[in-house]
This record gives sequence, C-alpha cells and structure tokens, in this order.
Amino acid sequence: MAAELKKGLVPICKAGKLPNIKTNGARQSFKDYTGLSNAFEVNKALISPGDRILLVDDWVETGGQLRGLTKLLEKRGATIAGISVLGYNTAGKPGKLRKKYSLASIFDYEAAGKRDLSQRLDQR
Repeated sequence: MAAELKKGLVPICKAGKLPNIKTNGARQSFKDYTGLSNAFEVNKALISPGDRILLVDDWVETGGQLRGLTKLLEKRGATIAGISVLGYNTAGKPGKLRKKYSLASIFDYEAAGKRDLSQRLDQR
C-alpha cells in the first residue's frame, strides 16, 4: 500500500519483534481481544511531530490494538490521518473509534459479546 501511494512505511510490531530496536524504541501497552496485556514498539527515529499516519490493520475485534497504536503514535506527536481495516466490529468500544478517527473497512459486523473466534461470522 505504501509503495502504491508513494509514501513511507513505518513498521510497528508487537514488543520484542522489531530488529535492532534496543535503544531507540518507543513502547505502548494495550489489552488485546483476548483481554491480555501486550505492547507495540516503533523505532522513535521514524516518527516525527506533525507526521500524518494512515494506520492499516487486518481485523478490529475489540479495538484494543488500535487504541494502543493511536496512543503510541500520538504520544510521538503524529496525527492519525485515517485508519483502514478489512474487518471491523461496530459493537461496543470499537464503534467509538469511528467517532474519533476517519476509519474505513471492507467488512463490518456487530458482535456485542465475546465470540468464538474459531467460528466463521457467516455461519452463525
């Protein structure tokens, strides 16, 4: 996507997954869709105050990961220009993300409670 748009790519990974990031990393904790604590890391040198960031993710179940990502980037002074995802749960906390950010998704669904993630959404 970055290549097609002729824009830079900033990799953000779960803590401990980025190579050579021991001294120049920024970290943000979050609770994932399972309710467990996790953290994201980014190389601080790649984010400058005023940068406009398009976040791209695959699936938003509870919104915890996106809240962690936006907090990490905004603490570094970046602006979230938009969020693009494949699947998006419109129920509960994730639904609030669309009120704060420009968020586009290919597939929306509503799952208010915890769901069995081993089951397909179209076979409920």
